[in-house]
Amino acid sequence: MTKKEIIEILGIVTIIGSLIFVGIEIRQNSLSIRGATYQSIAEQVTKLYMDVATDERLSELVSQMLPNDNDTLRSQLNAADRLSLDFVVLTGLRRIENIYLQQSDGILSNQAFERIGLEFYQTKYSIETWERYKEGFDSSFIDFFEELRDIKFE
Repeated sequence: MTKKEIIEILGIVTIIGSLIFVGIEIRQNSLSIRGATYQSIAEQVTKLYMDVATDERLSELVSQMLPNDNDTLRSQLNAADRLSLDFVVLTGLRRIENIYLQQSDGILSNQAFERIGLEFYQTKYSIETWERYKEGFDSSFIDFFEELRDIKFE
């Protein structure tokens, strides 16, 4: 083997080693991004829960909504309470849309939908809110969410 061949083999080995290193770094970075994204989602949920838990008015509104047997709740609420409760629901829906978009981009797996608290969005009030505001969401998310919600709803 000549000196030139040895240098070429070392060059190829170096390139392969560099590619392996870059691949490992990209994988670790992807895992780090995924972990940070899951953490961010958990923080969003915690903030939403804490906002409701620490605000007596919001707590009362959500407690009226959760039994899911009040067909007339929306008409029973004054405009300010209706708007507040709609915004609580919409905040959660935006969080789910964000998860959906990140899942569509390959950042998150389908597992991200397992802990979204779907029962909250299956209440009559949440469904009414969704129907009122759904056109403001990504069009592909609308179909996805309704299928997700309805499969679990039945």
